[in-house]
Amino acid sequence: LVAVGRQIQRLTLVLNEGGFYIVSESNQRLLILFSRQQCSLCDQAEQLVREVLSAAEMVGWQLHKADIDTRSEWLSRYATSIPVLRREDTGAELYWPFPPSRVRQLLEAR
Repeated sequence: LVAVGRQIQRLTLVLNEGGFYIVSESNQRLLILFSRQQCSLCDQAEQLVREVLSAAEMVGWQLHKADIDTRSEWLSRYATSIPVLRREDTGAELYWPFPPSRVRQLLEAR
């Protein structure tokens, strides 16, 4: 919890290869794409997800790539299954290959 002005907000810290990302409780629309460098399937997955997110009805989502080689727990969990797309607020995951329709279902689920 952190004070922002006169309000108390719950913040979530998300560790990515570039450092920490802070996501406020009111902005829990975060997707993590677990990947690694030099992964052509990961590049394809990122492009597909970004295309889905660019649709007008999918505004407000943030996509962050997480290199599994930067954290041992990610490496042990995802080494043989990347790319994996995770919706941070629900923990739901999609394993490659996933078509655009499955990404939209993940984003629209409550």
